[in-house]
Amino acid sequence: MKKFIAFILFLILFGSGIVHGQSKPVGSYYSLNWNISVPIGDFNQWIAPASFFGFSATGRYFLVDGFGLGWHLGYNNYYEKDNYETYYFDGGAISAAHYNYTYMVPFKMDIFYHYKPASLVSPYISLGIGGNYQENHLLIQDMDFYENTWNFILNPELGTVIRFDKGSSWGVRLGVGYLFTTAKTDFTDLKNFQSVHFMIGIVYTVF
Repeated sequence: MKKFIAFILFLILFGSGIVHGQSKPVGSYYSLNWNISVPIGDFNQWIAPASFFGFSATGRYFLVDGFGLGWHLGYNNYYEKDNYETYYFDGGAISAAHYNYTYMVPFKMDIFYHYKPASLVSPYISLGIGGNYQENHLLIQDMDFYENTWNFILNPELGTVIRFDKGSSWGVRLGVGYLFTTAKTDFTDLKNFQSVHFMIGIVYTVF
């Protein structure tokens, strides 16, 4: 995971140094992305392993001088199997392994800035604000204890768009970001679920 993080950051910083001049203005671009998400903070106490089952769709629209607004809709599935233990509840007890699941559907609006949007490599910085639908499940044998929540999210991100050729409509998007939510779970009295996510996507640009 550390090597993957270093690779993404290297590409973003490397892209900042080889940006070429623009040939024509960009109107908007759209991307389909694969997201890897690493729980941190309180979230890491609930589920520690990284989630490799995350996807998102994004649209971004340029307004002036590389600045613009966009939308983002995503999905992430987190899972961890815990140890074999005895659990006590009203009316009895049960000895079994348990499974923790969290499903997130974040949706947000982005404010962003791209450096030379039409260049071969275009680094960007963005801030996303929106909401999140979340399900937390605690499974013990055939019993499923769960809760559904709606919460607020804040998502700063750093990344770059790399086109397959100068002036090409197609390219790849790389990004790394931090996701803060106001989500809470009564299972273990956790709050403020947080994660660091890494994104790689396919981009289509409308000039």
